[in-house]
Amino acid sequence: MISTKDVEAAGQKLHKSYPDVSNAVRAIPTKQSLTNHHSQSFRSFDVTAPDSMTVDCYKSALDPSGSSDPAVTRDNSNPNSNCRGNSRLGEWLAEFRSFVAEREAGRADQMPALSIVRFPNDHTTGMKNGFPTPQFMVADNDYAVGRLVEAISSSRVLERFGNFYRGR
Repeated sequence: MISTKDVEAAGQKLHKSYPDVSNAVRAIPTKQSLTNHHSQSFRSFDVTAPDSMTVDCYKSALDPSGSSDPAVTRDNSNPNSNCRGNSRLGEWLAEFRSFVAEREAGRADQMPALSIVRFPNDHTTGMKNGFPTPQFMVADNDYAVGRLVEAISSSRVLERFGNFYRGR
């Protein structure tokens, strides 16, 4: 997947900075059999993309004067603009919610029989300058896993799911 921020950084011959919550401009399946069966926006191994939240979004959510959601999603109402955009969890939630809505509306069930979701930020980038601490990246990862399980377990399609988690 190539993001808007990837294109900008390449044009300036610079490294992309954290966090990258920009839109996808191109996604290429890694195998022919995945053509038309892969996400056009899921961030794969790009550790500049958050699994679920950025440091700024987390700090905004801690503010007692508001009730901000720390997850980076396209429709996040957090006043911090870095909380609106793409994260692995945000993209998965949007797709999952559309499958659930279609099913509840009585339309054909488009939910795939198998979904593999990868939240890689538990591996961290060490103490790389400009990135969150390893502890924050692991927390970002754990939060993403928790929100995914919460979304499934509170939906009407729970009976279709088996959750298998392979942790660090």
